[in-house]
Amino acid sequence: MIACGGPEDLRPPPPRFVVIDGGKRALHVAAIAVCALIAALVFTLSRAAAEPMALVAPTAPISENNNRIATTAWVNSWAASAIPLASGKIWIGSVGNIATPQSLGTGVATALGVNVGTAGAPVLFNGALGTPASGNGSNLTNIPTTSLTGTLQAAQEPAHTGDCTNSVGSLALTCTSINGVNQTTAWTTYAPTPTSGGGAYTSASSSGSFKVIGKLVHFTITITITTVGSGSGTINVALPIGTTARAANASCGETALTGKGASGRIASGGSSMIIMYVDNTAPSASGVTMTCTGIYEQT
Repeated sequence: MIACGGPEDLRPPPPRFVVIDGGKRALHVAAIAVCALIAALVFTLSRAAAEPMALVAPTAPISENNNRIATTAWVNSWAASAIPLASGKIWIGSVGNIATPQSLGTGVATALGVNVGTAGAPVLFNGALGTPASGNGSNLTNIPTTSLTGTLQAAQEPAHTGDCTNSVGSLALTCTSINGVNQTTAWTTYAPTPTSGGGAYTSASSSGSFKVIGKLVHFTITITITTVGSGSGTINVALPIGTTARAANASCGETALTGKGASGRIASGGSSMIIMYVDNTAPSASGVTMTCTGIYEQT
């Protein structure tokens, strides 16, 4: 009968045994070996229970497709490589975050390959120009002001006011004014009271009319001196409108008494006209009828 024992820390102790049946020495040696093996096994199992071993997952090559556990390095390598996807499809995430292929509409793949700004380029629905069927011109910027071609639709033409007018939806303009002055109306009448260069007329009158085109004033006036009184020298009469931007000269002529030609002198910045005979004699006399016609520029 053989008994094995050792210290409580389970380290393999020197074996001890008791030989009851003397004379069988070979059995004693075998007993020593058995005791040493048992002690080593007990020590190993106790260490394994205290310190569990780390498991290393096997990693399959990238070319394989199976359920073996993949390492981080393998996943990174696979993600960095080209992912094979079917051509002509749009891949969209669905329930469960799984990408599924969606078929493109007719001609979409071809249109997406055309550069914007060239024929066949795609038009975005509800984009800057609205729907593909119509564009909203209020969103347009940087429109060229030259080399524009095409026909403006009459229905888009608004009504204009001012010098040129039209009705809504009509491209026909009617221009009747220049700088706000209607050019189709009759001349405007005026009748300033003439005065003399010296003294005063007892009875004198005038009748005239004028037309303004832009800043030019066209006028004509007839002056009648019924009774000269103490009046002498030049005949003076006011201009019909405004002050002059520069000096001017009107053509005049006496038609009832002498028949002489006369000149109406208009100074720059002035608002009246001074009339003298062309021979530089004074026209003031009873019975004189003087008619003048001229043009001057307003300031």
